[in-house]
Amino acid sequence: RLGDALLSAGRGDADARGDVRLTIRPERVRVETAGTEGENRLPATVSRVVYLGAATQILLELAGGQTLQATASAADGLPPGEREAVTVHLPPEALRVLSEPDSPS
Repeated sequence: RLGDALLSAGRGDADARGDVRLTIRPERVRVETAGTEGENRLPATVSRVVYLGAATQILLELAGGQTLQATASAADGLPPGEREAVTVHLPPEALRVLSEPDSPS
């Protein structure tokens, strides 16, 4: 669960309970038109777009304040603009759950 969204993850410690971290490679994050619905899709706002030649780095802020990085190629079309509302898709097969180590007492 991330905020109100229930996410499915296909890798890592998917049976973990309690606080966990979610990781995904930036090139696996898909940036879609705002309002796109479906599994593992979250609303976000583009905070920064950095052109890297053949690729573009897109820094995103999720509704809960978490940050996320996506990498898009030129084949993906024009990237969204800064401050634009978008939907991010985190494919379940690319999302990995990492258990949080127990905190010291």
